[in-house]
Amino acid sequence: LAGVYVQNTNEASGRNDIRGNLIGVNAAATGVIGQDADGNGSHGDGILLSNGDGIDIYNNVIGGNRDGLRFEAGSQNSDVRANSIGTSTDGTANFGNSGDAIHIVDGTGNFIGGHGADTSTLTNRTFNSGRDGVRIEAAVAGSNPIQSHLAWNNGGLGINLVGAVASMFLRNAAALLMLGPMDHLGGAVFGLLRGILF
Repeated sequence: LAGVYVQNTNEASGRNDIRGNLIGVNAAATGVIGQDADGNGSHGDGILLSNGDGIDIYNNVIGGNRDGLRFEAGSQNSDVRANSIGTSTDGTANFGNSGDAIHIVDGTGNFIGGHGADTSTLTNRTFNSGRDGVRIEAAVAGSNPIQSHLAWNNGGLGINLVGAVASMFLRNAAALLMLGPMDHLGGAVFGLLRGILF
């Protein structure tokens, strides 16, 4: 299924951390090994949340998978911060995932990037994906904010909102850079777009 599979967690029982891991990347962080359907080859997801609630996903290097990070079945209230998805921590290596770097199929209240006063050290990199850097297709009323984010060299869009309702905001121009195809804000989009550099 995935390098890391999280199912049926509840934030009320305490938050859980996925922190400081190499997922789909070799121990020397010089190349990819990926995941397959059994978790040890080339076609599964790096991290898969299924009804995951309250997960802190921080400072991981994720590469060589299908989706780098995938949210399913109402996964919510998770923070995705300071991850290098499809690249090394310095942004120079190509550890591309074949699908999306971050893919929210279903879920709300997930923060992509930092939130609060200081976002400068919480920036996610979504580089070298076969599809989109961030893809949100959750057709639910709610928000999945994206801020302090770098997207580069993805086969699709930097940020692609395709849900019937994609209520969210994008902010923090100082750390937001989109290179490649113009980002598509599809569906009914509500929220704040401020200081975005395309």
